Parts: sequence; C-alpha cells; structure tokens
Amino acid sequence: MELEGKQTKNAKTDTRQTPRRCHSIGNRQSAVGDCHGFTLIELLVVIADRNKGPLWPYLRDIDIYRFPRGRVGHACTYKTVSSANGGAVAGTYLPESRINSSDEVIPFGKRVGNTVLRLTRLTDIGSPGAGARAVFIDQGVTSGGGDFRVHYLRPKWWQASPPPIHHADGVTLSMADGHAEYWKWRGRETVAGLPLKVVPTPAIHVFMEVLDGGDYEPTTEDGLYDLQRLQRATWGRLGYQPAERNQ
Repeated sequence: MELEGKQTKNAKTDTRQTPRRCHSIGNRQSAVGDCHGFTLIELLVVIADRNKGPLWPYLRDIDIYRFPRGRVGHACTYKTVSSANGGAVAGTYLPESRINSSDEVIPFGKRVGNTVLRLTRLTDIGSPGAGARAVFIDQGVTSGGGDFRVHYLRPKWWQASPPPIHHADGVTLSMADGHAEYWKWRGRETVAGLPLKVVPTPAIHVFMEVLDGGDYEPTTEDGLYDLQRLQRATWGRLGYQPAERNQ
C-alpha cells in the first residue's frame, strides 16, 4: 500500500501504444496538431500528410482542431494540458528517465498517494477519478509550446499559458472520462486583471498572448480559486499548501 505523500514511479509506459505526444498530428513533436507550423495557410500540407497521429482515424475532420471563434489565422486552438503526457513540469516527474524507440526522453510521472501527476495512459488515473482529470483545454490560439501548462509546485499562471477566456468569460475542458465541462471564471482578476501582451508565435506567422513580466501569482481570493481549480484538474492535487502562497 502506498503511504500518503510518498512519491513512487508509476507503471511502465508502453511506447508502442502511447507515444510521447499521444495526441499529435504530423511528424513534429507538439500537442494537438503540428502546433509549431499548423496554421490556416498550411492546411493542405497537413491534410496531405498520411501520418496525422492516433486521433485522426476517429476524427477524420481537420476543422475539429479549431475553435470557430479562435484567433484569426490559428488552425489548431485546442491543447492538451501538460499532465496528459506533455512537457516536464517541475515536481511532477522523477529524475529517472528512459529513451524510447524514437530517442525521446520520457520522464516517469510521480505518484503521491493514489494520484499519478503526469499521465501517460488512462490506467495511471486513480484518485481523483477520470471525470476530474482534464486532458484538453480550449486555449483559442495556436501557441508556440506543445501543451497548456500550469505550475504544480507554486500558485502561479505559466507565462506562455494565461487562462483562456471564451464563452462569456469562461473556458471549456475535456476530461479523461470523455465528458466536457464549461467553467465560468470566478475572479475579475482572471478575466481582466492579468498583465497580457501579444507576441509572435515561434516558427509560425501568427501571434499569441502571454503574461507580461513572467509567471503571475494571483493577488485576489477569487483569482487564486480559478488558478487552483485548474491546477487540481490538471495534476489531481496541489503541490503546495495554499497557506504558503505568500511565503
């Protein structure tokens, strides 16, 4: 039996079934779609590519990857959260890694009690259950990174992943059990109080919003609630005590 707070290596990943970007389209490593080059002007290239990733046989429609009201020029606007086999976020994986058949370094997700932080397959999910673990988020832009990130060890928004704001000041997420949820942001700070700026997206000719000045820690109770709600849906738990936020 696992002890609460004990961090252990999760089950071994079958790389034949779960590539590092198990949701990617095309050959480049990225989140949903070829996010470093998947823009509207390159749709013909993407459509012509036979290697569109494991989701393509089920979707069969390139438009599914784009939110109709997403930023103009962005063709891939839905992203996976970083806990869904995404990039390595501090505190969520063990320092041990391995190399798969594609010479990729695969971090082992940490387990805290019955919660595996970084998921590589559905069977990793314990507590909370699949209905409470996010997989996709409606970011609304084609970002320069491979996934939508929130910190685990600290109460801050990631600079390149400010909270998406759509649908009457809210956001839509798809959970690991297949259902979708709409969240209306509670904090006025979340909706209109964050310092944002528009910058070019790396390697493609579109623009995205980032937090001006780096990672951002909410200063209001409602703003902190919004961040921590998404952190819990991403990682299954917080990696810090809420009382530590001002230390």
